[in-house]
Amino acid sequence: MFKDRKEQTLHEIAERHGVSSEAVKHLYETMSSGRGTLAQFNHPDLGGMGQWTKGGMLMIGEMFNDALKARVASICLDVAQLISAGSDDRESMGRRAEVDPEAETSSYRSGGKWWPERWGQPSSIGSQNTLRYAFFPETRRLAVAHGSTVTLYDTKDHLISGVSQQQSSLQSLRFTSQHGPIDIADLEIVTKPD
Repeated sequence: MFKDRKEQTLHEIAERHGVSSEAVKHLYETMSSGRGTLAQFNHPDLGGMGQWTKGGMLMIGEMFNDALKARVASICLDVAQLISAGSDDRESMGRRAEVDPEAETSSYRSGGKWWPERWGQPSSIGSQNTLRYAFFPETRRLAVAHGSTVTLYDTKDHLISGVSQQQSSLQSLRFTSQHGPIDIADLEIVTKPD
């Protein structure tokens, strides 16, 4: 019935939490790119659009549905445990976009990452249209990839937790922080990685 052990485990997680196998597979795919520490997802069984980080942050589209939020948090933890247990076939790493080889960013590609390796794992990651972002609170840095170009920003004291975008322009990026919305144009570009 199941192609492999991973698929069977994902099905078991879905049954245990009362959601579809497709929802858990979707979560697994999005969480694999964050190595089981974060995910940005969009599935009706998971409350629509949402974000999760291993440290405890969870946002779902049905923000006032506490029962669903608790269920999604449990599913995320189960899927993260599956990934960290080594069941990740690393297929997702091959799908990650690489940055411009001409740019001074060769260290970003080591391990399949498109940001500086020494920054570790981001606390918030996401993508919208042709843009990707990753936020690193410990270094107060934000990496934004637009196509094959990666730009690094100093976030000062902003703790980035989400993004909104008008059209598909880099200039229209607006991030959510504890101080409210902040436009990408208001952040200082870092010319040399730390």
